[in-house]
Amino acid sequence: MINTDEPFLLVDTNMEVITFSKKFKNYYLKYFGIDFLKGTCVLDYAQPARIEIVKKIYADVFNGASVENQIEVPFPNNTFITFLTKYKPALNEAGEIIGALVSSVDITQKIEAEEKQKINDKRFAALIEHASEIISLTDKNGDVIYVSPCIERITGFKPKEIIDKTCFLQMHPDQAEESKAVLQELLQNPGVPIQRTNRFLHKNGEYICVEGTVINLLNDPSVRAIVSNYREITEKIKVEQALKLSERLFKALVQDGADLIGILDLEGNYKFISPSAATIVGVEAHKLIGKNAFDYIHKEDKQRVFNQFNLLKRKKRVQISPFRFKNANNNWIWLETIATNMLDDPAVQGIVSNSRDITLNVNYNQKLKQNFERYESLAKATSDAIWDHDFEINKTYIAGEGYRNLFGYNLANQFSENLFWESKLHPEEKETILVQLNKTIQDPLITQSELEYRFLKADGSYAHVRDRFFIIRENGKPLRMLGAKQDVTNQKIEEQEKEKLITELIQNNKDLKQFSYITSHNLRGPIASLLGLSSLLDNYAIKDPTLKQILAGIKKATHMFDDIIKDLTKVLNIKDHISIPQEDLMIASALEKGIAQNETMILEIGAQIDSQFNNALTVKFNKAYLESIFFNLISNAIKYRSPSRALKIVITSEIINDDVILKFSDNGLGLNVELYKERLFRLYQRFHDHAEGKGLGLFLIKSQMEALNGSIDIESTVGVGATFILKFKK
Repeated sequence: MINTDEPFLLVDTNMEVITFSKKFKNYYLKYFGIDFLKGTCVLDYAQPARIEIVKKIYADVFNGASVENQIEVPFPNNTFITFLTKYKPALNEAGEIIGALVSSVDITQKIEAEEKQKINDKRFAALIEHASEIISLTDKNGDVIYVSPCIERITGFKPKEIIDKTCFLQMHPDQAEESKAVLQELLQNPGVPIQRTNRFLHKNGEYICVEGTVINLLNDPSVRAIVSNYREITEKIKVEQALKLSERLFKALVQDGADLIGILDLEGNYKFISPSAATIVGVEAHKLIGKNAFDYIHKEDKQRVFNQFNLLKRKKRVQISPFRFKNANNNWIWLETIATNMLDDPAVQGIVSNSRDITLNVNYNQKLKQNFERYESLAKATSDAIWDHDFEINKTYIAGEGYRNLFGYNLANQFSENLFWESKLHPEEKETILVQLNKTIQDPLITQSELEYRFLKADGSYAHVRDRFFIIRENGKPLRMLGAKQDVTNQKIEEQEKEKLITELIQNNKDLKQFSYITSHNLRGPIASLLGLSSLLDNYAIKDPTLKQILAGIKKATHMFDDIIKDLTKVLNIKDHISIPQEDLMIASALEKGIAQNETMILEIGAQIDSQFNNALTVKFNKAYLESIFFNLISNAIKYRSPSRALKIVITSEIINDDVILKFSDNGLGLNVELYKERLFRLYQRFHDHAEGKGLGLFLIKSQMEALNGSIDIESTVGVGATFILKFKK
């Protein structure tokens, strides 16, 4: 017993050591450095703090109890060793307690292993609980024995609602039989994973898509289940479906579309061209890749298209007006194009052009234009309201100024809906006139007719109209109907109204002379009246030459006076504003507005406008004023450009002290600043006679700048150009 491998100790009821095993002796010597001796009291070997505990343990054992006690022993190197000590009563042959049998085992490694296992278990539980994938265990029948907590987040069902139920309840009915077959395959092939895509029932009644792996681990003693690992892919499926739909749309719009879709670089070289190129221009798409689009554009259109194309450097989208494009047969077709700058889109990295063949429309419009020019010539030779109705498009073309002159409507050389004419018929006659007209149109034998009716004028009164027209037919079918309206209202009434108007005009003219000292604001009302009345006089034939000359003079003076009043009003509007709203404005945005307002002339003359605002991006100013300033500066540069070179404008900004300095330079005619210094920014001052102008622009700019505590100055050299320096308060 002494030589046994088990560490043990035998103590009598007096707590004296009777005997012990060698292993027990070696343990004590190893861990405590004490030689264990027979005949000594066992309490001599106890830690001072544990003596009372040891006494109680032995007392309980001597009374027949078995006791286990776990002791953690510290060592100087800050480590601990844990012993599990078992105390049992020692009995003689008579069954009497004669002492205590004590065994002690080092369980330090066991405790450490158990602690590691607890940590691992907690980690595993945390991973499972917070995992984004569903993990489930099922038995060989497909009944769920475990499912991870994330099932509730993904499907809405709590784990307890799933466990102990067959997994087939969660699957879409269409996949139930297939899933049962997969279960049989798993049972026959343990350890072999199977990839699956399923639809799982959500608690809201809808189905979600999942994909994952299923493997049979029933034979693994640590698992003994079929393990499923699924992740939701509903959004992925939707994205894939959307991508497929997008691809189909792309194919329908680009590959199979009627429009010519292209992607070009900034030089106009084709990087992509849609297959419709074969249909539209007669060239296979791949043969155009790398070719420059401008090489196919008619020389008369090329510069204009190039200028518009270059606008994409500062604009997102540009509509390029119709141009001629050479096809495979060396014939010219007309294209209408919208170009979009998508250089910053990594999927495109180019200029996307969408072109439509409008050759038929252009040819048709050219023929229409020729017809319209004939109508306009005819309209100029008559005071009648000339019209041309096209039955195919059900629209009426109004030629000349007849509608405006006779009835006051702003319709001249443009199309009008048929409903417009119908809506102006007198209610008492409308139904009768429409029935009569319809019968005339439907009768294939009638080619010429006339109607008389009352027609509502813009001023609310009705004019008596005689409408003569003829119908162009093809095999009896009406194609077009051309006519002329005459105002035949009682001439006597017209003369009376004419005399009355003349009297009023003469009186108004006298009144204007008497009140010439009144400010421009007070004069706007009478001037507006005079303009309206003088326009009405155009409707009457003045027989008296003296009176006719007087009236012509009145009309001219009124318009001149109106221009003066308008100019003064613009100035007064600036001067009169006590509090002008100001805000932080992007200088580039205001410049864009000024360019857009002058765009037609810019494109026509091929002007180049460069800007650099990195040193001062914004300015605190009134939005309308800043846009007006840019408009007037650009307009001024265009008017007074040099005939010997292309106009170039450069605009820069910088911050100096507390001011934002804006410099606007052009390479135009320039002027002698010293000669005109005192007159430069005065009202109605002009320094070049070759271009039309009133000398108002620079005065307005100065007034607008000074109204907001700014200023404007100029540096100029004759024949070189001019630089306007605008100073804004920061």
